[in-house]
Amino acid sequence: MKGLVGAQAPPMDVSAVSVITEIELLGSPGLSREEYDSIRQLLADIPIIIRRGHRLELADAIIVATAQVLGASLISNDRQLDRVPSIDRIELKLLGG
Repeated sequence: MKGLVGAQAPPMDVSAVSVITEIELLGSPGLSREEYDSIRQLLADIPIIIRRGHRLELADAIIVATAQVLGASLISNDRQLDRVPSIDRIELKLLGG
């Protein structure tokens, strides 16, 4: 696993890592504690990267990251989520409003 220690966060346009990738990286035999910690930090930075890259509130960035990981559409009236072009936002039509 050489090269992971001190790794930089991915570029702003990379925003999701699959659970399989996470398991493969963190479950590698012979992974040192330092390498494990570096990988965990890199994976934890993904919602922060989304937040900074698209100027979203923290909760929205976490929701967007979750939707990207799951490949899900978001049902939301929050038009700020349209700042993230990789998300399919479905607007909820309210009755009697």
